[in-house]
Amino acid sequence: TYVSLFVGRNCPLHCQHCSFWKEKETHQLSFEQGKLIIDRLFSWLGPFRLNISGGEPLLTKDMLPIIAYTEGKGIRCGMASNGYLINELVAKKIIDSDLSNINISLDSLNPSKHDRIRGTKGAFIKAVHAIKLIQKFRTSKKPLVYINSIISGENSEDLIPLTKWVKDQHLDGINFQPIISDRTFGNMHAKKK
Repeated sequence: TYVSLFVGRNCPLHCQHCSFWKEKETHQLSFEQGKLIIDRLFSWLGPFRLNISGGEPLLTKDMLPIIAYTEGKGIRCGMASNGYLINELVAKKIIDSDLSNINISLDSLNPSKHDRIRGTKGAFIKAVHAIKLIQKFRTSKKPLVYINSIISGENSEDLIPLTKWVKDQHLDGINFQPIISDRTFGNMHAKKK
């Protein structure tokens, strides 16, 4: 009933806890390939829930048409994003795709700390702006807006204020993912000492 679709490692951020950005991929999932995957999964499973992740799924040119096709088949679709590429035009396209939920990465309300964790100056401003744009343009509770936050020694004291902020901003929830110090996304095996 729940399928995760990983669409590639490409990402504009250089997060400390991830090595995906170090490996550039040239192949992108096309609309026709995405449609074929969705149709095959649907014929096998019937209705299911799809979660799209990456790197950054919005770097895939056909991602929003794939999402619209998926939602059009009655499949609830969610997407994880760091928010970096979401401007006004992209936010409107996300709304038009009928995406069920979007999970935007935000690790701290301290801009310099979030930027340091995400390895990219301006990542905090872009993430918060993306959240506000999605809220501004959605006409219903779709997409639901969640925050994804890592848990690390660097931001552990920020998690309660961040959770209160999520409530104050009328967002739909917050998800936490603990980070193990000797592992990163893209390299989930413990480093040899």
